[in-house]
Amino acid sequence: ADVLAVPAVQCALVRLAEILAPSALDGAEVTWVDLLHGVRRTATVGPTDLVAVRSAVGGTIDRVLARAADPVAVPGADCATCRFRKGCPEFPGAKRVGRMSSRDPLPGVLTVTPTVVEAWTRCPRLWRDQHLFGIPASDTGASGEHGQRVHALLRALHRDGPCTDPDRIADVVTAHGADRRVLDELRNHARRCPVGAEGYGHEFSHHRLHARPPHFLAAARLDAAWIHDGWLDVRDYKTGGVWHDRVADDPRARVQAWIMAPVAAALGLGLRIRYEHLAADVVDDPEEWEPDADDLAALDEWMVATAGAIRAGAPWPGVSDPAVCRSCRYRSVCPESATPTVPTWPRVDPDDPDDTDDLADGP
Repeated sequence: ADVLAVPAVQCALVRLAEILAPSALDGAEVTWVDLLHGVRRTATVGPTDLVAVRSAVGGTIDRVLARAADPVAVPGADCATCRFRKGCPEFPGAKRVGRMSSRDPLPGVLTVTPTVVEAWTRCPRLWRDQHLFGIPASDTGASGEHGQRVHALLRALHRDGPCTDPDRIADVVTAHGADRRVLDELRNHARRCPVGAEGYGHEFSHHRLHARPPHFLAAARLDAAWIHDGWLDVRDYKTGGVWHDRVADDPRARVQAWIMAPVAAALGLGLRIRYEHLAADVVDDPEEWEPDADDLAALDEWMVATAGAIRAGAPWPGVSDPAVCRSCRYRSVCPESATPTVPTWPRVDPDDPDDTDDLADGP
């Protein structure tokens, strides 16, 4: 809504102020356009705006310099996209790896996540469109708002105290304006939560690097992990239906297990991967997975084979399976879709006063 708060706009104004006289920018019109959704926003630069913009950009530069001067590596979600792993203490085995060729769309080191591997397993073309090229979805899918709310409230419950007190659960639900469904799901979690266990982490990111061909970094954001009874108990909270009878059969869980196996070993603990299905209509959770040494050796081979298959390159075909295609984000534009439909790309509505009337005429 505030064009002058967009970092790219702020930088542009600061650069122009170095070229032009500051007075030349007084009263200048700034425009921001979203070409995909057909939205345009404008603002007029006032006498004090340039001062505020300079201050904002300067503050950002100061933060960047302070972080660059800090020699301590802090692992987190940024590790999955970082291009400076070689020499980082978080990845002592990292090598500098370039692309296979100038025409190769894949990075030198693949980043694989549970979601990426699940998409690849379901349909290589889906993986290509969504995770390699980042194509905007042509078709609407199920909203993730409910699941995000449940995860946020679970995080709040675990952060501030025990999550098993029914009165406290009710207070949290009421304070956040959540509905009865959320209340029931939080109660379902309370009866599964390992009371008295030591918390290893809640909604934390972890990574593991495979520093030999095919080079890849596996990254996952995990809902929770507990230490109790000799186990590193990794939990994944689910608000949807059950897709697998055994956790070990889910490719997402296999990626989680591969990432967390060295952590459990370093702690001298066994590894357990468990799904908590919180929906009221789910009676039994899938069979939890406690991979032994043979399982972990087979898991190593599976991860390398999966990364190698992705690395093998195009073509990445669609599966043309109605069961898969009917929920695909690209079912209306995929030439191999078994359930073709009309795309729901965002379009400019000429009758909507919030849409720009001249975007449809081209640049």
